[in-house]
Amino acid sequence: MKKHTKWNTVKEVLTTRDGPADGTERETFWSEFQARASLMNQDDAVPARPRPPLWGWVTAAACMLLVVGGLSYNWIASPAPLSSIDSVEVIASHGALLIMEDQESQSTMLWVVDMQPGDAS
Repeated sequence: MKKHTKWNTVKEVLTTRDGPADGTERETFWSEFQARASLMNQDDAVPARPRPPLWGWVTAAACMLLVVGGLSYNWIASPAPLSSIDSVEVIASHGALLIMEDQESQSTMLWVVDMQPGDAS
């Protein structure tokens, strides 16, 4: 478990900490800063970031629109059934096999009636 430092302890450390004796460090820093800043040319324009051509984005968006529209049209025009059963083989003895297809929900149901799971010869 972490032991958290209390604010009073931090405040005490900061108030008792000795700063620079005089302002010489500050004056030295700013004089060096101004000397280095004068070496840099401040009048140069900032180079503009190159932007990708707009026609590339327009072309990509148009292609995506065509792909999504084409897939949507095919799915709406002729929706495939969600499930279908091509063939069934029941090994265990059973009374009846019933396959029902619902056109409205496009689903298929398979019922095995009176199946005897112990008799799989």
